[in-house]
Amino acid sequence: VNKDLEYEIVPAAVEVAGKKDVIEALDEIVIENFYLNSAEKGYKQNLSIKLPDNVTLITDVTPQLVVKGFKEGN
Repeated sequence: VNKDLEYEIVPAAVEVAGKKDVIEALDEIVIENFYLNSAEKGYKQNLSIKLPDNVTLITDVTPQLVVKGFKEGN
């Protein structure tokens, strides 16, 4: 993603389920194969999340990147 682009990930958090030791060791969630298709303000693009084996996404909303615009001065 362009470093001058303002964007947000919605929702900002997701819920996952799995074995306690796997969840406790999980320190990041990776977005896989992401290429932004548009930098137009208001554009929304679904994100695909890569989770470790035996970890399940239980959030019922598909995370999206939402373009807010470009940082001032750019």
